[in-house]
Amino acid sequence: GLAVLVVRAAGRGEVLGALSDFWEEGNGSFGGSSESLLFALWPTLQAYRATGKCKNYTYLNSRSKRAPRGVGFGGQSGACRLWISADMEEVLVRQSDQVYAAGPLVPGVAERIAC
Repeated sequence: GLAVLVVRAAGRGEVLGALSDFWEEGNGSFGGSSESLLFALWPTLQAYRATGKCKNYTYLNSRSKRAPRGVGFGGQSGACRLWISADMEEVLVRQSDQVYAAGPLVPGVAERIAC
């Protein structure tokens, strides 16, 4: 079923996340469906639905050392729209990808936030 992942950034306190139906170990592969979406809750409320251009909805890898370890949404391996490292020390946010509608998950931040 669907599950939600919510991240709150240290510092400015932005809140963003993802809704996905893919939470099984992918060992470096993408999964999920167009039911997935990305969202921002604070400081602005936004939702970014799948565009249908690409099917790299959700990436989950905690085991394979041959692929980046963490959870990601959209984009491609190593360049996800929203990326959370396996140790949860690094969060990477991009403004656009080929999976979800374009727009800022975190206004004024081009790439990296601390969580």
